[in-house]
Amino acid sequence: MMKTKILFYFMIFTAIIFLNLFIRETDAKMIRKPAVAGQFYPDGKEELIKMVDEFLAKANPVKPAGELLGLISPHAGYVYSGQVAAYSYKLIKDTKYDVVIILGGSHIMPFNYGSIYYKNGDDNYFLTPLGEVKINKSIAETLLKNDKIFKADMLPHINEHSIEVQIPFLQRVLKPGFEIIPIVFGTQSYEILESAAEIIYNAIKDKNVLLIASTDLSHYYDYKTAQKMDNIGIEAIKTLDPLALIKPAMHNETQLCGLSGVLVEMIVTKKMGANNVQVLNMANSGDVPAGDKNKVVGYSAIAITKK
Repeated sequence: MMKTKILFYFMIFTAIIFLNLFIRETDAKMIRKPAVAGQFYPDGKEELIKMVDEFLAKANPVKPAGELLGLISPHAGYVYSGQVAAYSYKLIKDTKYDVVIILGGSHIMPFNYGSIYYKNGDDNYFLTPLGEVKINKSIAETLLKNDKIFKADMLPHINEHSIEVQIPFLQRVLKPGFEIIPIVFGTQSYEILESAAEIIYNAIKDKNVLLIASTDLSHYYDYKTAQKMDNIGIEAIKTLDPLALIKPAMHNETQLCGLSGVLVEMIVTKKMGANNVQVLNMANSGDVPAGDKNKVVGYSAIAITKK
């Protein structure tokens, strides 16, 4: 009788061990937790929904002609740039995309590639107070085959805000089921960015994908100087010629902290047939009550379309 009980408990114990191992393997998830919730935007779900929805309600962008291929949206704290960002996101309210590729520039560290938050073999997610958004496995793994240009490197994403702040807007406007590809570039090497754009284009050209470049504009100039610099950058973006934007940026005639992502988006969308750029909204931190007009940061919402 004693031997029977021992054997029974041993079998139960063994079954529990194997079940735990199975659960770990089948439910393996890598979740990038919010880094700036409670700083750049509210960390409470209901408060965040209220803020984003109020921005969207006040946004009235003129719908651009043609098929929407890409958006440019700012990434500062929502009290400063959220209303401008809403002009981009209002355009895609209640639409359906399978995948959104979000292109950001690293504020934390330099590196010579595009960093994708991805661990092979796991399901990978970005988490916000509004829930999880899955990272698309197929496109991520296609990009990562080009291991000189793209790397599955989670470190640059841990404290980076340029991707994160776009996601709550996407969660409020897109129909459920969309996935993302979060890419942070740590370089402004045109050779690397041009190669990255070619690889992205080949990976998405037959798919229902939207590109979003995350960037702010001039940093900490007085109001009038900032407006002048920002206009130079925006006019360059309108050409859809990356070199037309690189030249004034190199001479500090304009500034974009997410320049790398914007350049990649310009190249990819041009390959997709883009021939129209429309500014949806433009402002700076001096336009909000909390802003200081002597030191502002510029923002713009831009749509890139194919007529």
